[in-house]
Order: sequence, then C-alpha cells, then structure tokens
Amino acid sequence: MSDFYSAYGSGAPNWIASGLADRVSYAAANTEVTLLAPVVMPDHTVQFVELTGEPITPKQPITVRVDHKLHLGVPYVNNFFRDSDSPDSHRYISLSASATLTNEGILDRFPEEPDLPRLP
Repeated sequence: MSDFYSAYGSGAPNWIASGLADRVSYAAANTEVTLLAPVVMPDHTVQFVELTGEPITPKQPITVRVDHKLHLGVPYVNNFFRDSDSPDSHRYISLSASATLTNEGILDRFPEEPDLPRLP
C-alpha cells in the first residue's frame, strides 16, 4: 500500500503501518464469500446451489454471497444491533449480502495497450 501512495506522488498515511495488517487479517478471518448458481425449480421458485468447481458457461447467471461478522466497536451501538443477548456476541452482528449477475464469459483478446506513459 505504501508503494501505491508513493507511485501517485504522496506519502503513505499512518494507518498503513499502524493497523492495516490487523484489519486485513480480521476481514479474512470473519468474511466468507460463496459462489452460487441460481436454479429455477418446476414450481417457479429459485434455489441457490453452491458452485463446486464445475465449468460455468457464458451468460449463465452467478450469485455471489458475502457473509461477514462485523465488529461493533462504538459503545452503546452494540446494545442495539448485536446478534443476541449472549455475552460472547455482545460486540458483533452477522451481515449477509448477495448479488446475481450474468457471467460475461472470457475475452479471447486483450484490449489495445494505451499510449500513456507508465511508471515502473
């Protein structure tokens, strides 16, 4: 991240050295991403089946679900939004979001390289 900021001619903020590694490891430990395929059932309901390595065809819809255990670090907020009355979960809430998009397929060729000066 420091290299990113220096590539754009500015100094790295203090939070990169002081807390970025802890935040990234917290996010990795408390976030789960699942790929699902929506399947239309005979009764016209939709069920989501987890993708387990089978090939995905172009134009096939794909659903991504993200589940995250959010830390509620603000005092009093955790009393209103926590998951339960258990003392173990008094600072966390479980969040989930999903989105379904069409698989755009794989491009056979790369776009032309722009005539812009690049930094190494």
